[in-house]
Amino acid sequence: MVRRLKVSVERKTFLVRYEGESSGIWCSLTEHSRGFVFALGFEKEEAGWLIEHLAKVIELKSYMGFNRKYRGKSRIHLMEVCFNNHGRFIRLSEITSNRKSTFLVIPEGERGRGWEQLKNAFFSMLVVSSSNIVEKERRCKVESINHKHVGPL
Repeated sequence: MVRRLKVSVERKTFLVRYEGESSGIWCSLTEHSRGFVFALGFEKEEAGWLIEHLAKVIELKSYMGFNRKYRGKSRIHLMEVCFNNHGRFIRLSEITSNRKSTFLVIPEGERGRGWEQLKNAFFSMLVVSSSNIVEKERRCKVESINHKHVGPL
């Protein structure tokens, strides 16, 4: 099941995509901006970390910076809140050992609503995956109960 959510912040469009449980990458964040496409991949724990720290960043005062790092199994993610003449933005970097590091720039949007929409999109992906796991466990229990009641042929 592939699930996608689109988030637009100022002139940028971000696509949050649920990749699935089987591959190493659990979900991805892709930026579409003026003909360029940049993507970052997140495992389930990394997505939880991102949601937690986006919530903290949203609550920060407008003059405060922020810098957090997460070491995953195969990559490191770095979240920084930076400033320029146009306002605040998050620089989300992904560093891996076998390729060049990549980063996304996520503007704050009007009154932080862009970051809030992104956090909600990731949170909905987390909820979808946990509901899928519960459903699979329930199906397995029902199938095992049905198999126990089968008598001799």
